[in-house]
Amino acid sequence: MTPDPAGREFGGRDLGGRGRPGPVRSGRPVDGEPWVDSAATIEINMLDRAGRRGRPDGDDADGRRADTLPERARVAVDAVLLAAVAVLAVVVLLAPHSPVRPAVAFTCLALLPGWAVLTRLAPLDAATTVGLAIAFSLAADLLVAVALVFAGAWHPLPAALLLGVPSVGLVGHDLYRRGAQRGAGPTRPVSVLGSTGKDSAR
Repeated sequence: MTPDPAGREFGGRDLGGRGRPGPVRSGRPVDGEPWVDSAATIEINMLDRAGRRGRPDGDDADGRRADTLPERARVAVDAVLLAAVAVLAVVVLLAPHSPVRPAVAFTCLALLPGWAVLTRLAPLDAATTVGLAIAFSLAADLLVAVALVFAGAWHPLPAALLLGVPSVGLVGHDLYRRGAQRGAGPTRPVSVLGSTGKDSAR
C-alpha cells in the first residue's frame, strides 16, 4: 500500500483496516461512497438482526432469547407444582377416596419430575418446555415403576417418594434461587461501544 502525493492510499483497504475499494483520503472515501464508522456498523447490524439495540439474535437484557419462557412464568410454575404436591399430600392423608386425588396425582406425575429436570437446563420456549416436561416426567415414572416391579417391591408409596422427594427438592431450590435473584435487583449493563469512562466513574 503506497500513498500518492495527494495523501491518498490504494490497495482496497481504508485507514480503519476494513476492505473498501477505491482511494481514500485521511480515512474517508473520495469516490462518493457514504462513510460509516465501525462502531455504527456494529450497532446497525445488531438492530437489524435483533430488532432491539445491543442484543444480537433477539436476546433479552439478561442474555436469554426473546421467545423463551419468561422468568415470572417459571416462578409461577414452580409455585403451582409445589402447591399441587402439598394438596396431594393433604388429600392422601385426610381424604384418600376423594375424586380430587386422581386429578392432582396425574398432574404431579405428568409435570413435576420433568419440570424438576428443566430447572437445571437453559430456558426454552413455552411449547418446547411443556413438551419436554411431559416427556421427562413420563420417562421418569416409567423408569421408577419398572425398577420397582423388577425388584419385587412395587407399591405406590415408594414410587411416589422416589419421584416426589427429589423433584420437590429441585423445584423448591429453583424457586428459592429465582426469588433471591429477583430480590437482589437488576444489574445495570455497561456499554462497550463508545464508552467514555463516565459509566465506571458513577
